[in-house]
Amino acid sequence: MADQGTAIVCKDFLDEFSLMEKVIESGVSWDIKYTLVFSGFAPRLMGTINMIGGVFTWVDPDASYEDDVLAFYHAMRPVAEIFKKYYQLATGEHDESDEGGE
Repeated sequence: MADQGTAIVCKDFLDEFSLMEKVIESGVSWDIKYTLVFSGFAPRLMGTINMIGGVFTWVDPDASYEDDVLAFYHAMRPVAEIFKKYYQLATGEHDESDEGGE
């Protein structure tokens, strides 16, 4: 493993992001999703980004619970892809879904 610390931080971030995705895709109401995302997932995900010296911003539409949650999720998704790439570099793992030039 190239960098165990990087791998651990990235894996923790990706696990947290994955849990958030599951909540968003679940059948619970948007007000519950909002509470779970913004009182739990968002502070932890943004805390990890801040810990490594990154900055994360997104446009909060300040509309419905659904709009707010989805805006955060769609802004965080590219960040998760970056963490995924760093995790793969740190561990030497290769995601077969990355093949095919996408």
